[in-house]
Amino acid sequence: MRVEIPVSLLKDRQGDENAELILKLIRFFREARHEWAISPRDVDAVHTFLERHLPVLAQSYLLLAQKASMAQAWAPRGGIAGVVRVADETLTADVRDLERPAVLGPVRWVVYEV
Repeated sequence: MRVEIPVSLLKDRQGDENAELILKLIRFFREARHEWAISPRDVDAVHTFLERHLPVLAQSYLLLAQKASMAQAWAPRGGIAGVVRVADETLTADVRDLERPAVLGPVRWVVYEV
């Protein structure tokens, strides 16, 4: 699932309050459990957040953010469909939901004769 973290959740006091949950989301991206939807213009805010809350791994996670932002920059204009945008009010529930394994519905097989 593609997930976007609004920059407002990373800054100042809100960033401090949300640090544990935001870092958990970033670990999901590192583990390739989810895909990070991030604009190239938001990478600096992520870098500042990481330097403040996870200085030891900040450089590695910054590279992850940069790669994700480049993928976002090259995505088609309509590429924002299907992106989960976490919000301050829903952050805890969103992280709880995103850490659970995906549940797949029944598979229907269609056989075509050639």
